[in-house]
Amino acid sequence: MKWSADESSRVETLWKQGMTTGEISKKIGRTRNSVVARLNRLGLLGSVPKTNYERRETTTRRKPMARKNADWDSWLFEPYAHRKIRLANEQEKSNVR
Repeated sequence: MKWSADESSRVETLWKQGMTTGEISKKIGRTRNSVVARLNRLGLLGSVPKTNYERRETTTRRKPMARKNADWDSWLFEPYAHRKIRLANEQEKSNVR
């Protein structure tokens, strides 16, 4: 279905009043996607801030991971080759009587 000039102007005025695309689609009898496409072609999509909802201002932060031992950081950033040497030395020391 083609858009008439009357429908286009009505969509434009409803959008500028702050209505959502779903509300506009129910008023004019079109699908929501067709209203979104029309607003996009008119260059209006995203140009008017929505007043029906407020953007969440606070961000959630993750809790820090509980550390089981203090050597975790040193083990995490220790190069693999150094770790192999250190583990071999520890094993040698445990085998000596």
